[in-house]
Amino acid sequence: MLRKGADACRSVLHGMNGDPLERRLFGCYFEQLYHAVDLDAKQICGDLQVDGKELAVAFRTAADKFRLIEDAADAQVFVRYRGMNGEGGGIDGLLGKLKKDGPERWLMRKLQRYAVSVRRRDLDRLLRQGDVREVAPGIYAIVSEVGYSLDVGLLLDGENISPSTLVEG
Repeated sequence: MLRKGADACRSVLHGMNGDPLERRLFGCYFEQLYHAVDLDAKQICGDLQVDGKELAVAFRTAADKFRLIEDAADAQVFVRYRGMNGEGGGIDGLLGKLKKDGPERWLMRKLQRYAVSVRRRDLDRLLRQGDVREVAPGIYAIVSEVGYSLDVGLLLDGENISPSTLVEG
């Protein structure tokens, strides 16, 4: 998808001398991009059709097929952080309850605000390094606050990254 987007951009901007952000170019870009991409690769539109006069929309089937971001290769990791107002200290108690009683619906909903998505290969590396531990079967938590930054998120390499280093000068 990214390659097709880049190709559409190159095609639209090829030989152009003017402003690359000119409003009229956006329509050309998206027309070329959408022509190159199968927008219904999972055949979801067919599940959302009304069959004759009957309402036969297959919402559940369409929802099961739809994923904006494919997450099969991702895992959730709960992070310890302190927000701007110092909130976040309660995660240790929630993780303790999770370890003791297992995942309960209300508990997992409270923990959701501390969840970040991590690629499975990165999770495996963090587990090997001891930066993440499994607190319940298939449920992971980062070991300390040091591995998470409010500015840039989960620090995969253990580096303390400043947002200013991410901006090109």
